[in-house]
Amino acid sequence: RSRPSATPRPLCRALSRPPMVPFVRVLLLLLSGRPLRPLREPSEPPPLESRLPLSWQPPSQLAARLSSFARPDRPPVGACYEHTLWLPMLGTQTIRLTVETARTMRLLLQGVISLDDTVAYGSGAAAGKLDITFSAPTKRMLRRFGTSFHGADYVSQGDRATFLVKPPLSWRSVEVVLSRQN
Repeated sequence: RSRPSATPRPLCRALSRPPMVPFVRVLLLLLSGRPLRPLREPSEPPPLESRLPLSWQPPSQLAARLSSFARPDRPPVGACYEHTLWLPMLGTQTIRLTVETARTMRLLLQGVISLDDTVAYGSGAAAGKLDITFSAPTKRMLRRFGTSFHGADYVSQGDRATFLVKPPLSWRSVEVVLSRQN
């Protein structure tokens, strides 16, 4: 069987029209009676420093430009947070958290539980929530003391980190607020 030859149809109506010359568009706009407005407001060109590649900029300007990319739901790199508390059955415990990179923190515990470990973290589903992944030895150490970790938050307004920790022989979790030290 042979098919009847059909004339090719354009994909859309816009493709079936001949392209308009910009002059014709402007002429049609003038004849329509609508007021003309400039495409953009005239402005001064940006300063030379902002047009240079990042590697050519002075360190002070580079740090200022890179800080604008900081995420408000994560603690800044290089920040150190600390809190000393008294936990029942354990005694005095100091918790220090230092943000090393955008994905790792150094957790330092001093007191009854002594620990120095690097932990991975990322942003949680909700704003300000941190998903922290402890290493296997850290999980074993916390389990041995009957302490469990229930979550972490970061509050950018007060620049503080919050841990939810359940101490041993306790039926409720304790909120530990770590204040920024540097």
